[in-house]
Amino acid sequence: MIIPYEKLEPDTLVALIEDFVSRSDTCSSDETPMSVRVERVQVALRKGEAFIFFDPEMQQPILAPRSEIPASVMKAHRSTLED
Repeated sequence: MIIPYEKLEPDTLVALIEDFVSRSDTCSSDETPMSVRVERVQVALRKGEAFIFFDPEMQQPILAPRSEIPASVMKAHRSTLED
């Protein structure tokens, strides 16, 4: 299930993004400030290049690029937008 980022409290959204950015950049020597990386993810969410979805197996929200969202989740999301 896709979780619309607009429905999250701003602090919750930033915490989720910071967690995502800090985990995805562990192998990188990128010195870009956290605030800039958070803004990049927020832009990706607004453009539909990234989504937050609930993973029932892990029982937690996952932030991921569109290309990594399971096809079944994207299909279900599109059908809710058409209703």
